Amino acid sequence: MLESLNFIGAGKLMYKNFSEDFNIPHLHFVVNKIDGCYQAIGLEFQLFVESNTKEGAIVELATSTIKYMQTVFDKGRGYEELIEKASENCMEEYWSIYREIEFIAAKNKKDIGNCIEQRIDNTIERLVENKMEEIIMKKAEQEAFRIDKNLKKVFQTYKKYTPEILYEERA
Repeated sequence: MLESLNFIGAGKLMYKNFSEDFNIPHLHFVVNKIDGCYQAIGLEFQLFVESNTKEGAIVELATSTIKYMQTVFDKGRGYEELIEKASENCMEEYWSIYREIEFIAAKNKKDIGNCIEQRIDNTIERLVENKMEEIIMKKAEQEAFRIDKNLKKVFQTYKKYTPEILYEERA
């Protein structure tokens, strides 16, 4: 089924400071290129996002993942719901692609988990931070908050949700 797709890389999202009460395990993704568009696919939570750049797709996936998790904790059943979603077997073909990319990268000593220099550069981190700031601004407008000098403090609070991102191109 996925043979006709063009998977160009794989990576991990690592949320180190999502909550003081628990950790979020590393979350895995693959990147597919379709007709000049890039699709990032989050494997644990079955999230699919698109952008005109691979970096943009990864940023969209990181922010969609944050929104999804926040919704589950705010309106859903919390951590148990995340466990159930991540345990579903519907993404097995995508996991197979991820493992293939990871093993080929490891064969070339570029595996996703072990090379510190693979961390996506500050440009993408800034894009994620900018996206988070957009989310905060929209939420503030929707809830009619007064935006004042303290917005920077609010932004710093949400900045803790910015994941570390590891990514490796397909060999």
